[in-house]
Amino acid sequence: MPRIYKCISAVIIILFSLSQKSALATIIKANGESVFLSNITLGCNHALNQARQKAQILAGSSKILSFQSKYCSSNEQDAGCVLDKYSSLSFDSIIVEEKKLSQELSMHQIQNQSIYTCEVQYEFDIKPINQNNGVIYEFSFNNQLFLASSTPESNFIKRDDSNFPELSFEVESSKPFYFYLYQQLNYLDDKKNIFLIYPNFIDPDVLIYNRTAIPVNDDQYKFRISFPRDVEEQSIIVPLIGIISKEKLIVPAELSFDQLGQFLLKHQNQITYFQEHYSVYKK
Repeated sequence: MPRIYKCISAVIIILFSLSQKSALATIIKANGESVFLSNITLGCNHALNQARQKAQILAGSSKILSFQSKYCSSNEQDAGCVLDKYSSLSFDSIIVEEKKLSQELSMHQIQNQSIYTCEVQYEFDIKPINQNNGVIYEFSFNNQLFLASSTPESNFIKRDDSNFPELSFEVESSKPFYFYLYQQLNYLDDKKNIFLIYPNFIDPDVLIYNRTAIPVNDDQYKFRISFPRDVEEQSIIVPLIGIISKEKLIVPAELSFDQLGQFLLKHQNQITYFQEHYSVYKK
């Protein structure tokens, strides 16, 4: 009789700092580079995001969280194991000011197609942040990958238009909380490209006691996703910044990246914040 078994190895979590936190510097210069097809703003913002990450690593505030799992199965005909490894990079610091020192664009022709490169150098003011408010949370959304049509010329999308996929979230906290959610649109020219999407004029700023789905008033509106008209790349990544607060906050509707850092630093003893992202592919 065939013998079949499965085993799952223990999860291994490794958390370590790339350098001592005491070595955290204030002013750091860092370079970034990005290769892209069309949208200069999107390409140079990718390079800027690379420079931001390098600066925080150089400042000595980075941590790597590693996750490893092993799955094994066998019977009389076959046996084998699969080892999955995941890792993520996080920081115990935030950028509160950034200054562009240089930006250089270049173009190359490859098989009759124009390929652009953006190289940037920035100076960053980096501050340590410490979130010790004892808040445990869970955040999830209905999907992390979407296929969407281009934004219509009128910028108007009907609530029930299935050509544009729906985005929704769930958030839960161990304590009563206020929740604020921003999305960052890196393809926009404006430096203030971080926009508050919850709360809004339909879903007000209210105290949440356990778990809630967003949109709360989903009978009145939906979050719909479209692909930007002036982006030739086949996909974009949209970062999300969530803030869980013990107290009601006065939050700006629009922020630049360094203004977001200043806001988080100011309220660090009241909040827990996190970053997620979703991807949109052109239909």
